[in-house]
Amino acid sequence: MQKSASSSNHNSQLYTLNSTLSTLHSQLDIMYEQSFIHDLEHHDIKPTAPRLLILEQLHRGDEMLSLPRLEQLLPTVDKSTISRTLSLFLLHGLIHVVDDGSGALKYKSIPISIVPVVTALSALSRFMYLLFSSPTDSGWKQSTTC
Repeated sequence: MQKSASSSNHNSQLYTLNSTLSTLHSQLDIMYEQSFIHDLEHHDIKPTAPRLLILEQLHRGDEMLSLPRLEQLLPTVDKSTISRTLSLFLLHGLIHVVDDGSGALKYKSIPISIVPVVTALSALSRFMYLLFSSPTDSGWKQSTTC
């Protein structure tokens, strides 16, 4: 009987953890998008759906992207919209461009203001530390240090 209650309690804790992590993930996604919106507004650029998609693509990873590659990555965005948006971003200093020697220009975003995202990740890290600290007889160990 004791094992069944313990197993049920553990399953309940895992369900709560999964639900909490899902909520945190959703909140981080929103904060991430809001940081893009903030960057566009900070540079006096109206945040539109295509602009946000293009900026997000340019911010992913370390590779620089050419116009044809962006067109492949964003098939729902019109080619002329991508081209005009890149020109706008360059004009406002959101991205930089490099000629790779082959005649193809490659674009990369300048790091965005990610303070809210870093703050949220720090909170998530602390939560995970507290959650996965050694269990005690009375339940999960309470810890006040990170």
